[in-house]
Amino acid sequence: MMFRSKNDFCLYLEQMKKDLEFVTYIETILHFYENETDQEIEDIAKLLNKKLIDSIEREGVDLKVIKGHSMESLF
Repeated sequence: MMFRSKNDFCLYLEQMKKDLEFVTYIETILHFYENETDQEIEDIAKLLNKKLIDSIEREGVDLKVIKGHSMESLF
């Protein structure tokens, strides 16, 4: 599946999250990775825009799976 821009991809993920009633973007991205693409997770991470990265970082902190550091350094 090809997207014209990071924003197009992130809009797609936002709609998927809403349609499938996922609670977090983390589970939305995992669903996309497992069911809709053959790309590696590292390649998917490169398609995320700043807004979505910030949302995922907040989710990670709230879920206590990451400490308050920036996710950008993980990619």
